[in-house]
Amino acid sequence: MMDEQTLIGHRQLCVIEPIPSYASLSHLTSDEAAVYHGLLEHRWGDRLRLEQELVDWKWARRQL
Repeated sequence: MMDEQTLIGHRQLCVIEPIPSYASLSHLTSDEAAVYHGLLEHRWGDRLRLEQELVDWKWARRQL
């Protein structure tokens, strides 16, 4: 459940990833892959990381 809207909407929860991963992730949805590649390209900032566990559960349930 990671798409650009989720990332941008929770930008205040992002932290700096000390050692970014550049793994090949073949099982992502197209939205997830777009965000992953955007993070690798520093589209929203340098080495951003959003722990999905920090996303508000009420918000997440509404998205499902």
